Amino acid sequence: MTYLNSLMLLKIPVTKDPRLLPVWRKRVLLGLVCFIAIIPGFCSTIYLPALEEVTAQLNSPSIMVTLSNSLYMLFMGIAPIFYSSISDHWKVRRPVYFFSIIIYTVGSLVACFVHDIEALLGMRILQAVGISAAWAIGAGTVADIYEVHERGNALGIYFTGSFAGPLFGPLFGGYLVERWGWRSVFWLLFVIGCILLLLVFFAMEETYRQESIWGKECKIVMHSLTDSTPDYPLQSAVEKRSATPIITDTAEDMSSSGTLLVEEKTIVESEIMNPLSALALLRHPFVLIFSMATGFAFGGMFAIENMLPTLYTNTYGFSSGSIGLSFLSPGIGEVLGSLFSGRISDVFLNRAKSKRDGVALPEDRLAPNVWPAAFFLNPLTFFLWGWPVQFGWNVWVSVIMFGLQCFAMVQIFNPCMAYLVDAVTDRGASVTAAANLVRMIWACVLSLIANPMTEAVGPGWVTFFFGMLNLVWAFLILLMKIKGPKIRAYSGY
Repeated sequence: MTYLNSLMLLKIPVTKDPRLLPVWRKRVLLGLVCFIAIIPGFCSTIYLPALEEVTAQLNSPSIMVTLSNSLYMLFMGIAPIFYSSISDHWKVRRPVYFFSIIIYTVGSLVACFVHDIEALLGMRILQAVGISAAWAIGAGTVADIYEVHERGNALGIYFTGSFAGPLFGPLFGGYLVERWGWRSVFWLLFVIGCILLLLVFFAMEETYRQESIWGKECKIVMHSLTDSTPDYPLQSAVEKRSATPIITDTAEDMSSSGTLLVEEKTIVESEIMNPLSALALLRHPFVLIFSMATGFAFGGMFAIENMLPTLYTNTYGFSSGSIGLSFLSPGIGEVLGSLFSGRISDVFLNRAKSKRDGVALPEDRLAPNVWPAAFFLNPLTFFLWGWPVQFGWNVWVSVIMFGLQCFAMVQIFNPCMAYLVDAVTDRGASVTAAANLVRMIWACVLSLIANPMTEAVGPGWVTFFFGMLNLVWAFLILLMKIKGPKIRAYSGY
């Protein structure tokens, strides 16, 4: 089969352990997934400088324009549940990326031609449904190709992509809106979608790693069976069976040469895909705790992003371009924070692993950088963003505080997500999608209530509320550091 013919397959066979791929190939895949992961955040924030113009040109209530971005985040949480279920059921990654990007590209193209806010809202939802696959199975792809001891840095790079979108989105959006109007934003997003489709088709290979074949336990079983019965057919012995009924009829006989013959007839009832199976993971306390922690941290940050354009326009007289430039601060904070957190995570995990004779625990991901961020820097910077704007202080105070808040947020977000991927290693995409749903629900809720609350009590009290939410939940993250193994054992992990 030629290489081009193999690219046409819906499911490309995985013939060797993806973690044994050459280093250069892993880097190419990580870079591609990282690039795809940039677009959800980019698509979200590139739209922010256009909010005022969309409101005016489409003659829309401001709440509807805000809703178009809030619902974008909500469906960014809903759609990955289905993508992760498809990925885990069919054991594929590449087709999920490809077909979801088609949906995103169509939504971007149609948005260029809409003439009312309801149609634009629908296309924003379609964009979210399409591009959210990157946040559904991206961490699973990283876990496919990297071992635990090197995964923290790789996840840090991947999350850097997720957070780089908000850095570049407002810059491009502000420039495009001032020069060509808000529709030019969606033309750019359409072109990006076409580029992504070409990259996925020609540069991405299938990486889904089945623990039943490539996992350590399976290798031990294969080694044991090979040593004891070399002529025994091992294919069925190394398959991990699902919890579906299995009927097996085995007959043994000896050939004239004394070789053991095994005739096995197996009827396996195929498992029906459950699109909501990922949600079942939220019943485990440790999954819910970390999902809520990332939800409050990310949701508060996203709410500020939605508050910022109106507040900076009314308080400081910012234009669309100036608003875009102001997002450099949070973007830089997120990128630097993600790279720093990923590196620190691997250092402390490997140090703890060496003290336990090579055994690593998910709790090792909660490195010392988490605690100053969770208990001090994150809530404090929430407070110090809203009050300076409310009192009319110099804009640089809130700009710098937003960058520090995003840096602190990432010190909580990345370790929590790495923890979940390490703890539920056989369902990395599903647990990521479950946490993502909780996170996006909070992003939607907090961004929707942020502007009405700001009008009622001012931005200072709003961000004080966000900071207190994060501070209270920090104690539950600390609980997981201390009692995590027992809590996971209660859930069977």
